[in-house]
Amino acid sequence: MAGMIKEEILTTIKKKRFIILMALVFIGALVTTVITKNGHWNDQTFLFAMLKYEANYFNTAVGLILIFSVYRRKYTRSSIEQVEGHGVKRSTGVIARAIAGSVIIWVCYSLMLLFILLLGLVFGAQNSGMQVAVIATKLGLDCIAAITAYVVSLFWLYLFAFPIVPWLVDFVLIFFMPWFFTDIDNYANILFRVCAFISPKCAMDVFFTSVILANPQWLYLLACIGHIVIAVLLSMLVFKFKKKERKKRKKKGEVEEAVEELAADPEIKEMLEQAEQIEGIVE
Repeated sequence: MAGMIKEEILTTIKKKRFIILMALVFIGALVTTVITKNGHWNDQTFLFAMLKYEANYFNTAVGLILIFSVYRRKYTRSSIEQVEGHGVKRSTGVIARAIAGSVIIWVCYSLMLLFILLLGLVFGAQNSGMQVAVIATKLGLDCIAAITAYVVSLFWLYLFAFPIVPWLVDFVLIFFMPWFFTDIDNYANILFRVCAFISPKCAMDVFFTSVILANPQWLYLLACIGHIVIAVLLSMLVFKFKKKERKKRKKKGEVEEAVEELAADPEIKEMLEQAEQIEGIVE
């Protein structure tokens, strides 16, 4: 499994589309800092600007960029071929790809945290230790949400082998649902509480608030873990059905090939011609 995880990580991060798009996301954080610096600048405005940028852009971009980067034509079939090439079980391949994507997301969030702290030092934001802890906690919890949404999106990528549906799933879970409740300015109603168990971003927003208030609501963290487990199991199920379907196609192809070989054999061909002649005489 370790070899497959390493291969998947290196293959993804070496792609030009991943490097360019991710670089643009980090440049966006720099541009946001410069704009904030030219306006009302202090530790609070910098903190809020970074948290807003991370919530509105970075969270959504990471998942979409990663799905776009790992996608390849005939995704499910190529995944099966990759697993067979490494000589591991299909279930192991599913877990390896989920882990590889999770590692990449964690590294991206870690780098963004370091980048934000560096921007604060360079531009003289002078954030306190408490503010740094808030930024680190928010990024850490949003990282969990991004990993959860990505693993869930992978199931849809295995199922359809085309990135449009996984993109929509990730976008809805990470951006649209939290934005919807922010727009209507209602985090207290029952609908939000229900959706918090569907959207990992909503769940981590509730968990973040509960942590800040020193009353962690661990059930929302467990909900994200549950999403990951269920998505991985469903992905394994997709592989199982794809395996059976491939076996049927392979068996059908072998039968057709065998029939063609028999039909091309001179002796068999002569026997068939004689049989047709006899059938004609009988008629």
